[in-house]
Amino acid sequence: MSEFSSFKYGGTVYPLPTSSPNSLLRDADPAVYWLLEYFSAILTTHLGARLVAEAIAAGAPVAEAVAYKTPLDPLPWLLEEHFTFPLLAVYRMSNAITRKSTNWSQDTCKLGVAYVLPPLTPGQAEVLMPVLTSVSRILASRIEQGFDPSFLNGARVLSAAYANLDTASFPADGSFGVFQGMGNLEFPSWTGTLTITERQMPAPELVALTGTDNQIDLNNSDDTSVVNFVAFKSDIVVP
Repeated sequence: MSEFSSFKYGGTVYPLPTSSPNSLLRDADPAVYWLLEYFSAILTTHLGARLVAEAIAAGAPVAEAVAYKTPLDPLPWLLEEHFTFPLLAVYRMSNAITRKSTNWSQDTCKLGVAYVLPPLTPGQAEVLMPVLTSVSRILASRIEQGFDPSFLNGARVLSAAYANLDTASFPADGSFGVFQGMGNLEFPSWTGTLTITERQMPAPELVALTGTDNQIDLNNSDDTSVVNFVAFKSDIVVP
């Protein structure tokens, strides 16, 4: 029964390796790992140069589009100032495991996504906060497309080779606001929710159905019968 000694859910293979050259995030939660990598790259590509130029002109402490990536909800940790900014966060909020079919299940998860600028003066905020509108639009566009030429030469980041997601989509709503940090520091931010589905591997003993052959005999009241009175055959062709 060695085929039952390990299993895969989404992009994660269990049991987790005792040692690995990868981070625990990459091995245990590749969906979040690759979304963080992907989002950081596309934000750098599509808004980074302009954001940094405007920050320099305004004297704001922004040297790159994403200075820190985290799989944590950043709000509780801002009170202790653990991060550098701008900050990108992708973190799990909830999940629901349901049946995709009789022998396959899927996990539908809501992920929080946050992009947080450093504390700014009112003048700096007036110059830089318009970039937050672009954050949500860039992420939504590149999730819908599933790739960007600037990231791994256009690799399909949602595919089995990377995040291994069945689906990924942004809802229609997001929030622009300010995170309250330590010492009444205010961090301009955009937050949204990404919904993903990850699928369990199929049960290993199942054999794909390729078709059926059926026959029905007719039994008469005088104990005679007609063999194969009805016979039919169906073949399933997988394109």
